[in-house]
Amino acid sequence: MGGFFSEHPQKVRWFGRVKLKETTMKIQTREDLNTYFHQLYDPVKKYRQMGNGRLNLGTSVTHYSKDQAQTEGFLRMLWAVGPMAGSASLDLEEFKYFMEGICHSTDPGDPAFWGEVHDLDQMIVEMAALAVTLIETKAIFWEQLSAAEQKRVYTWLDQINHVAVRHNNWRFFRILVNVAFCRLGQPFSKKQLTEDLAVIESFYVGEGWYVDGNPRQQDYYIAWAFHYYGLLYAHYMKTEDPETGEKFIERAKKFAEDFVYWFSHEGGAVAFGRSLT
Repeated sequence: MGGFFSEHPQKVRWFGRVKLKETTMKIQTREDLNTYFHQLYDPVKKYRQMGNGRLNLGTSVTHYSKDQAQTEGFLRMLWAVGPMAGSASLDLEEFKYFMEGICHSTDPGDPAFWGEVHDLDQMIVEMAALAVTLIETKAIFWEQLSAAEQKRVYTWLDQINHVAVRHNNWRFFRILVNVAFCRLGQPFSKKQLTEDLAVIESFYVGEGWYVDGNPRQQDYYIAWAFHYYGLLYAHYMKTEDPETGEKFIERAKKFAEDFVYWFSHEGGAVAFGRSLT
Protein backbone atom coordinates (compact mmCIF):
# COMPACT_ATOMS: atom_id res chain seq x y z
CA MET A 1 0.00 0.00 0.00
CA GLY A 2 1.13 3.54 -0.67
CA GLY A 3 0.58 4.79 2.87
CA PHE A 4 -2.38 6.27 4.70
CA PHE A 5 -3.51 9.86 4.39
CA SER A 6 -6.62 11.98 4.75
CA GLU A 7 -8.54 12.64 1.55
CA HIS A 8 -9.45 16.28 2.25
CA PRO A 9 -6.49 18.70 2.41
CA GLN A 10 -6.60 21.22 5.22
CA LYS A 11 -10.15 20.34 6.18
CA VAL A 12 -10.87 21.22 9.81
CA ARG A 13 -12.71 18.74 12.05
CA TRP A 14 -13.69 18.93 15.69
CA PHE A 15 -13.26 16.21 18.30
CA GLY A 16 -15.03 17.38 21.43
CA ARG A 17 -13.53 20.84 21.96
CA VAL A 18 -10.34 19.95 20.10
CA LYS A 19 -9.89 21.25 16.55
CA LEU A 20 -8.00 18.83 14.32
CA LYS A 21 -6.63 19.78 10.92
CA GLU A 22 -6.42 17.01 8.37
CA THR A 23 -3.57 16.92 5.88
CA THR A 24 -2.70 14.99 2.75
CA MET A 25 0.61 13.87 4.24
CA LYS A 26 1.41 10.26 3.49
CA ILE A 27 2.65 8.18 6.40
CA GLN A 28 5.53 6.15 5.02
CA THR A 29 8.41 6.79 7.42
CA ARG A 30 8.98 7.01 11.17
CA GLU A 31 9.36 10.77 10.77
CA ASP A 32 5.98 10.98 9.01
CA LEU A 33 4.38 9.02 11.82
CA ASN A 34 5.98 11.26 14.43
CA THR A 35 4.61 14.34 12.65
CA TYR A 36 1.14 12.80 12.53
CA PHE A 37 1.38 11.93 16.23
CA HIS A 38 1.98 15.56 17.13
CA GLN A 39 -0.98 16.70 15.01
CA LEU A 40 -3.18 14.61 17.30
CA TYR A 41 -1.21 15.08 20.51
CA ASP A 42 -0.38 18.79 20.68
CA PRO A 43 -3.94 20.22 20.55
CA VAL A 44 -5.01 18.46 23.76
CA LYS A 45 -2.22 19.86 25.95
CA LYS A 46 -4.36 22.82 26.98
CA TYR A 47 -6.88 20.45 28.60
CA ARG A 48 -4.40 18.89 31.00
CA GLN A 49 -4.98 18.77 34.73
CA MET A 50 -1.59 18.46 36.38
CA GLY A 51 -1.31 15.56 38.77
CA ASN A 52 -4.54 14.07 37.46
CA GLY A 53 -4.86 11.21 34.98
CA ARG A 54 -7.86 12.66 33.16
CA LEU A 55 -8.51 14.75 30.05
CA ASN A 56 -11.81 16.60 29.70
CA LEU A 57 -12.13 16.95 25.93
CA GLY A 58 -15.85 17.63 25.81
CA THR A 59 -19.28 16.58 27.02
CA SER A 60 -20.05 13.71 24.65
CA VAL A 61 -19.56 10.31 26.28
CA THR A 62 -20.62 6.72 25.75
CA HIS A 63 -22.53 4.42 28.10
CA TYR A 64 -20.00 4.80 30.92
CA SER A 65 -19.49 7.75 33.24
CA LYS A 66 -17.99 11.12 32.43
CA ASP A 67 -15.19 10.42 34.88
CA GLN A 68 -14.30 7.19 33.11
CA ALA A 69 -14.47 8.92 29.74
CA GLN A 70 -11.95 11.51 30.97
CA THR A 71 -9.70 8.73 32.30
CA GLU A 72 -9.96 7.04 28.92
CA GLY A 73 -8.90 10.31 27.27
CA PHE A 74 -5.71 10.29 29.33
CA LEU A 75 -4.83 6.61 29.24
CA ARG A 76 -5.45 5.97 25.54
CA MET A 77 -2.83 8.55 24.66
CA LEU A 78 -0.34 6.16 26.25
CA TRP A 79 -0.66 3.75 23.31
CA ALA A 80 1.56 6.22 21.44
CA VAL A 81 3.15 8.17 24.29
CA GLY A 82 4.53 5.10 26.11
CA PRO A 83 6.47 3.58 23.20
CA MET A 84 7.65 7.03 22.05
CA ALA A 85 8.92 7.96 25.51
CA GLY A 86 10.57 4.57 25.88
CA SER A 87 12.41 4.99 22.58
CA ALA A 88 13.42 8.60 23.38
CA SER A 89 11.13 9.91 20.62
CA LEU A 90 9.32 11.98 23.24
CA ASP A 91 11.19 14.26 25.61
CA LEU A 92 11.39 12.96 29.18
CA GLU A 93 10.20 16.31 30.55
CA GLU A 94 7.10 15.96 28.40
CA PHE A 95 6.53 12.41 29.64
CA LYS A 96 6.69 13.56 33.27
CA TYR A 97 3.14 14.90 32.93
CA PHE A 98 1.95 11.35 32.34
CA MET A 99 4.17 9.91 35.07
CA GLU A 100 2.73 12.31 37.63
CA GLY A 101 -0.83 11.70 36.47
CA ILE A 102 -0.40 7.94 36.82
CA CYS A 103 1.18 8.19 40.27
CA HIS A 104 -1.55 10.47 41.61
CA SER A 105 -4.40 8.52 40.02
CA THR A 106 -3.29 5.14 41.37
CA ASP A 107 -3.10 6.47 44.94
CA PRO A 108 -6.30 5.66 46.90
CA GLY A 109 -5.63 8.60 49.18
CA ASP A 110 -5.43 11.11 46.34
CA PRO A 111 -8.50 13.04 45.03
CA ALA A 112 -7.42 12.03 41.52
CA PHE A 113 -7.65 8.28 42.29
CA TRP A 114 -9.11 6.30 39.38
CA GLY A 115 -11.10 4.20 41.83
CA GLU A 116 -11.95 0.57 42.36
CA VAL A 117 -12.52 -1.66 39.34
CA HIS A 118 -15.61 -3.85 39.19
CA ASP A 119 -16.84 -6.76 37.08
CA LEU A 120 -16.98 -5.88 33.35
CA ASP A 121 -15.73 -2.37 34.15
CA GLN A 122 -14.65 -0.03 31.35
CA MET A 123 -11.40 0.54 33.24
CA ILE A 124 -10.41 -3.01 32.32
CA VAL A 125 -10.04 -1.78 28.75
CA GLU A 126 -7.95 1.22 29.70
CA MET A 127 -5.48 -0.82 31.77
CA ALA A 128 -3.83 -2.28 28.67
CA ALA A 129 -2.30 1.01 27.52
CA LEU A 130 -0.83 1.58 30.98
CA ALA A 131 0.53 -1.98 31.05
CA VAL A 132 2.29 -1.55 27.71
CA THR A 133 3.64 1.84 28.79
CA LEU A 134 5.15 0.35 31.95
CA ILE A 135 7.01 -2.20 29.82
CA GLU A 136 8.19 0.34 27.26
CA THR A 137 9.31 2.89 29.85
CA LYS A 138 10.61 0.49 32.50
CA ALA A 139 13.98 2.22 32.89
CA ILE A 140 12.77 5.82 32.86
CA PHE A 141 9.51 5.38 34.77
CA TRP A 142 8.94 2.15 36.70
CA GLU A 143 12.48 1.84 38.01
CA GLN A 144 12.44 5.49 39.13
CA LEU A 145 9.38 5.01 41.34
CA SER A 146 9.62 4.44 45.06
CA ALA A 147 8.60 1.03 46.40
CA ALA A 148 5.36 2.57 47.69
CA GLU A 149 4.57 4.12 44.30
CA GLN A 150 5.29 0.85 42.51
CA LYS A 151 3.00 -0.99 44.90
CA ARG A 152 0.15 1.46 44.26
CA VAL A 153 0.47 1.20 40.47
CA TYR A 154 0.71 -2.59 40.71
CA THR A 155 -2.26 -2.85 43.09
CA TRP A 156 -4.50 -0.72 40.89
CA LEU A 157 -3.68 -2.81 37.80
CA ASP A 158 -3.91 -6.12 39.67
CA GLN A 159 -7.60 -5.53 40.24
CA ILE A 160 -8.08 -6.97 36.76
CA ASN A 161 -7.15 -10.40 38.12
CA HIS A 162 -10.00 -10.30 40.62
CA VAL A 163 -12.98 -9.21 38.52
CA ALA A 164 -15.02 -10.67 35.66
CA VAL A 165 -13.72 -9.80 32.18
CA ARG A 166 -15.93 -10.02 29.09
CA HIS A 167 -15.77 -13.17 26.97
CA ASN A 168 -14.31 -11.44 23.90
CA ASN A 169 -11.20 -9.46 22.92
CA TRP A 170 -11.17 -7.97 26.44
CA ARG A 171 -9.30 -11.07 27.57
CA PHE A 172 -6.25 -9.61 25.86
CA PHE A 173 -6.33 -6.66 28.28
CA ARG A 174 -5.84 -8.99 31.23
CA ILE A 175 -3.22 -10.91 29.26
CA LEU A 176 -1.25 -7.71 28.68
CA VAL A 177 -1.46 -6.65 32.33
CA ASN A 178 -0.06 -9.99 33.44
CA VAL A 179 2.61 -9.79 30.73
CA ALA A 180 3.59 -6.39 32.13
CA PHE A 181 3.85 -7.83 35.63
CA CYS A 182 6.06 -10.59 34.25
CA ARG A 183 8.33 -8.14 32.42
CA LEU A 184 8.58 -5.92 35.52
CA GLY A 185 9.47 -8.82 37.80
CA GLN A 186 6.21 -8.58 39.73
CA PRO A 187 3.85 -11.38 40.83
CA PHE A 188 1.44 -12.26 38.01
CA SER A 189 -1.47 -14.64 37.68
CA LYS A 190 -0.25 -17.60 35.64
CA LYS A 191 -3.69 -19.13 36.05
CA GLN A 192 -5.47 -16.14 34.52
CA LEU A 193 -2.86 -15.85 31.78
CA THR A 194 -3.29 -19.50 30.81
CA GLU A 195 -7.08 -19.33 30.93
CA ASP A 196 -7.27 -16.11 28.91
CA LEU A 197 -4.94 -17.40 26.21
CA ALA A 198 -7.16 -20.48 25.97
CA VAL A 199 -10.23 -18.26 25.52
CA ILE A 200 -8.50 -16.32 22.74
CA GLU A 201 -7.55 -19.61 21.11
CA SER A 202 -11.19 -20.71 21.20
CA PHE A 203 -12.12 -17.71 19.05
CA TYR A 204 -9.78 -18.67 16.20
CA VAL A 205 -11.60 -19.90 13.07
CA GLY A 206 -8.68 -20.30 10.67
CA GLU A 207 -6.95 -18.41 7.83
CA GLY A 208 -5.89 -15.68 10.26
CA TRP A 209 -9.46 -14.85 11.33
CA TYR A 210 -11.05 -14.81 14.76
CA VAL A 211 -14.57 -14.23 15.99
CA ASP A 212 -14.95 -11.66 18.76
CA GLY A 213 -16.83 -13.72 21.33
CA ASN A 214 -20.05 -13.88 19.31
CA PRO A 215 -19.61 -16.57 16.61
CA ARG A 216 -21.07 -14.20 13.99
CA GLN A 217 -19.01 -11.16 15.01
CA GLN A 218 -16.09 -10.38 12.71
CA ASP A 219 -15.11 -6.75 12.22
CA TYR A 220 -12.22 -4.31 12.67
CA TYR A 221 -11.58 -5.66 16.15
CA ILE A 222 -9.95 -8.65 14.46
CA ALA A 223 -7.22 -6.32 13.19
CA TRP A 224 -7.31 -3.69 15.92
CA ALA A 225 -7.43 -6.10 18.85
CA PHE A 226 -6.64 -9.74 18.19
CA HIS A 227 -3.67 -9.26 15.88
CA TYR A 228 -2.37 -6.04 17.42
CA TYR A 229 -2.37 -7.42 20.95
CA GLY A 230 -1.24 -10.82 19.74
CA LEU A 231 1.85 -9.30 18.15
CA LEU A 232 2.57 -7.37 21.34
CA TYR A 233 2.40 -10.65 23.24
CA ALA A 234 4.76 -12.26 20.73
CA HIS A 235 7.24 -9.40 21.15
CA TYR A 236 7.18 -9.20 24.93
CA MET A 237 7.04 -12.95 25.62
CA LYS A 238 9.40 -14.21 22.93
CA THR A 239 11.64 -15.76 25.58
CA GLU A 240 9.00 -16.96 28.04
CA ASP A 241 6.47 -18.28 25.51
CA PRO A 242 7.95 -18.41 21.99
CA GLU A 243 5.50 -21.05 20.76
CA THR A 244 2.40 -18.92 21.37
CA GLY A 245 4.20 -15.86 20.06
CA GLU A 246 5.12 -17.55 16.80
CA LYS A 247 1.52 -18.67 16.38
CA PHE A 248 0.30 -15.08 16.75
CA ILE A 249 2.88 -13.88 14.23
CA GLU A 250 1.92 -16.47 11.61
CA ARG A 251 -1.78 -15.75 12.06
CA ALA A 252 -1.20 -12.01 11.62
CA LYS A 253 0.69 -12.66 8.38
CA LYS A 254 -2.15 -14.84 7.13
CA PHE A 255 -4.79 -12.28 8.07
CA ALA A 256 -2.87 -9.51 6.29
CA GLU A 257 -3.20 -11.43 3.01
CA ASP A 258 -6.97 -10.85 3.23
CA PHE A 259 -7.02 -7.52 5.05
CA VAL A 260 -4.94 -5.74 2.40
CA TYR A 261 -7.90 -5.90 0.00
CA TRP A 262 -10.01 -3.75 2.31
CA PHE A 263 -7.81 -0.75 1.43
CA SER A 264 -7.37 1.32 -1.71
CA HIS A 265 -3.91 2.34 -2.90
CA GLU A 266 -4.70 5.87 -1.66
CA GLY A 267 -5.38 4.62 1.86
CA GLY A 268 -9.17 4.71 1.93
CA ALA A 269 -10.74 1.69 3.61
CA VAL A 270 -14.02 -0.17 3.64
CA ALA A 271 -15.87 0.82 6.82
CA PHE A 272 -17.42 -2.10 8.66
CA GLY A 273 -18.05 -3.20 12.21
CA ARG A 274 -18.02 -1.34 15.51
CA SER A 275 -16.14 1.68 16.91
CA LEU A 276 -16.16 3.51 13.58
CA THR A 277 -16.88 6.85 15.26
